Amino acid sequence: MSIQQNLEKAVSTLRKRLYQAIDLTAGPIDESMKENELVLKFQSIDVMLRNLEINLPDIKAWEDKVEKQFTEMRLQIYKTLTHAKSKAGDIKVDLLLVEDKIEELNNALLPPDLGRNCCKSQGEIFKRAGRRKVLREWKEQGVEKIIYESLAILNLQASYDSLEKLELKLCFLFLSVFPENAIIKKRPLIYWWIGEGLIVGTAENKTAEEEGESIFQELIELELIVPYHEIPHKPSPVVKACKMHPWIRHMAISLAQKADLFDFDSSGSPSYGNSRCRRACLVLGNHNSSAVTDSKEENLLTVFNLSEQYLDLSPDWLQKLKKVEVLQLGAWHYSPKHHIEVEKEEVLRGLGALKHLKYLSLRGISLITKLPSSIGELLALEILDLRACHNLEELPSETGSLMRLTHLDVSDCPFLESMPKELQNLIRLHVLKGFVIGNSKTSCKIDDLSNLKELRRLGIFIGNEAVVREGEFTKLKDIGKLHSLTIWWGVKKSREPPRGKSPALSKLKSMRLAAMADLGTQANPPTELKPSTLKKLKKLYVRGGDITKLYDGEKDQQWNVEVLRLKFLKDFKLNWKQLMLTFPRLGFLDVKCDQSENKQEEDLKYKEDFVLKGRSEIEKYYKEKETSEEEEKFKKNVMPPENENYEERKSLKKDNRGEEALANKGKGKEVISEIMIEKASSGYDHSSQ
Repeated sequence: MSIQQNLEKAVSTLRKRLYQAIDLTAGPIDESMKENELVLKFQSIDVMLRNLEINLPDIKAWEDKVEKQFTEMRLQIYKTLTHAKSKAGDIKVDLLLVEDKIEELNNALLPPDLGRNCCKSQGEIFKRAGRRKVLREWKEQGVEKIIYESLAILNLQASYDSLEKLELKLCFLFLSVFPENAIIKKRPLIYWWIGEGLIVGTAENKTAEEEGESIFQELIELELIVPYHEIPHKPSPVVKACKMHPWIRHMAISLAQKADLFDFDSSGSPSYGNSRCRRACLVLGNHNSSAVTDSKEENLLTVFNLSEQYLDLSPDWLQKLKKVEVLQLGAWHYSPKHHIEVEKEEVLRGLGALKHLKYLSLRGISLITKLPSSIGELLALEILDLRACHNLEELPSETGSLMRLTHLDVSDCPFLESMPKELQNLIRLHVLKGFVIGNSKTSCKIDDLSNLKELRRLGIFIGNEAVVREGEFTKLKDIGKLHSLTIWWGVKKSREPPRGKSPALSKLKSMRLAAMADLGTQANPPTELKPSTLKKLKKLYVRGGDITKLYDGEKDQQWNVEVLRLKFLKDFKLNWKQLMLTFPRLGFLDVKCDQSENKQEEDLKYKEDFVLKGRSEIEKYYKEKETSEEEEKFKKNVMPPENENYEERKSLKKDNRGEEALANKGKGKEVISEIMIEKASSGYDHSSQ
């Protein structure tokens, strides 16, 4: 049955219900009730429903026309691509045909002239008064289902069906659990995919995380997810989060439910699970684990904390999850403000029972001061995410037993003072974030990390009392695959940064230097921060501290950096000329530096605060800045401040040289000014005049 026929039948049923409502409210209508206000209102709505019924064929015809034109346009583009690959046909002719199809589609997009049988006032009444009631009744009649089966939604599903890889389809369907309009952080999402076994490393030496990045980008290109940027009009070159259109989310929910991936209630919210689904979500306000029997929990593969903020779980709860592979109790949200805490730390007591666990996230959970020693029994664990566990005081030495671990994130854990020596045993680590250089003789040092040959990304925190030995960073040269290094430091001003020639950094492609808030650092950049040392560096982020320059004095040295961020550098003065000479390949520039002298302001302001994307935009901004500075300099030289003459007058009178001397001095200044004006004006191009 067609959409048009179904909708017409639904409207017809709605009209019958309307008359039933009239009969129940006002009784049978006769001649004496023609002028009754309530009856007139019912009749007015009935007229509107009849008009709607008449207009439905036009809507269906318009939808069919748009769908037809879109399909023709898409086919023509694919034909063009096929001809280009086979070098058959004339590409110019193909492009002309594509242009024609786009024009035909644009013409078809003009909506039909609806409402010609309905006056404007009735339309307004429908919008303001009757819309919610009609939509509710349409839902009761199954119209919502009809809409999901419309050509537009079917076209979306066709895009999904066209995905060749099963893992790509599953990665997309896992997004169905997130709330409507949620901003989903990319990193926890990729970790989840890895934990589910949807993505693995490839034979081409591509890690599982890199494969996840590719899938995330592919979903963006297919428009199944939308990249999220904090500054929409100046997007960052690196996408860190995404959103999903509500219609696409509804489609994903329908498909995920049919595949028994998750269980959803009538409002589209995931639940803790049923007998068929082996994945469960912790949802705020639900009873969660208390509503599921032991036998069902024993078969769960995934438990994902979607919105529960207070994890008041039974201490024996974990011991029931014997087959679970993904335990995401922590935050997945883009905003760091989302709060999660455990009611009792004993909830983690049963961790050792999860023999199949591959991914454990406690990200952002408060009131966890330590992990149980039984964590060393999770021999299948690949990813341990402890980021922003603000109360975590110690990483147990048993962590060194997790021989399959590829990702360990303990960044933003301020009470951690050192790393266990056993960390050097994790030879499969690809990512280590938040490594703390401690003072204890038994703690893990930077040179101990040289055993981690698979390490790609390393984040180091140099604490306030940390002792960094000279040349210690040179040990990193033995980690041949390391390409990204982040250094957070909070050392005292009197403490020198790591010194010495450091070939360890020569292979880095990405480097971040960041100072902790309210702690000073050296005014000069670390000696390692130089083009001759970092020849392969493509991304450089410097955040916070007292650094005032990026130039180490080497002559004719140029960086290969393409992405440069200089954030919250209060004393950094941007030298545009030097910047353009030193960074000739720069394609993205994010700057917030040179703090305003007004310290009393609540929101600190910076004299340089902008984001520039693309080389042409950077060069244009530089030229405008250069012209502005020249004009300011010109004005200062040609037109000295008013108080200057006043000071000169006082000085000349004091020396008894009189008004004549002052006049002669003024004449001289006029001559100088005329020369400067002539010299300045000669630099302008008069050809356009």
